[in-house]
Amino acid sequence: MLQMPRASQPVALPLPGISHGMFTVRALTPLEDAETIDKAWASPEGERIGRLEEGLICACLYEGDRRAFDGGLQLADLLDELEFARLRSVVLPALYCVSPSYRRSDTTAWFAQLCIGAAHWSNQQLAVPLAQCVDSGYRGTWPRPERYFGGTVAELTDGQWMAFRAAYQVIVKAREHG
Repeated sequence: MLQMPRASQPVALPLPGISHGMFTVRALTPLEDAETIDKAWASPEGERIGRLEEGLICACLYEGDRRAFDGGLQLADLLDELEFARLRSVVLPALYCVSPSYRRSDTTAWFAQLCIGAAHWSNQQLAVPLAQCVDSGYRGTWPRPERYFGGTVAELTDGQWMAFRAAYQVIVKAREHG
């Protein structure tokens, strides 16, 4: 979650229609996720889940600094049904690991685990500066995790927001309990 600018995970794709096989799955921003869903839901009802999976794969899979696929039509042209099933079985689990989403994840479980991680002594040097990324005023405190991760608020992933909220909660509770 704390990778900058986004969490990612390398994946090997042993598929015949794909170049050399080493790729990276990158976390999605909420906007990228929503665009993928909107495009999928514009498809006929029976095709929506398949289009959503294609869209997620196209949005998160990178070869170097560029997306591996331009869109779902390219996937359909390159891969047969079995190859797409293999691709899906590698890419989507990796996406769900690096890109928890308020839309599709068990956020309570994610938050609990992130709090455990933020509270561990070995993570204090990461959790404290992350939790301190706030603006404070006489009316309250406003989160500013983009300062830690770099970029803009719109570029933050849901996982980065979850990590910030967990670190902030842990540090606030630690200060209260002295």
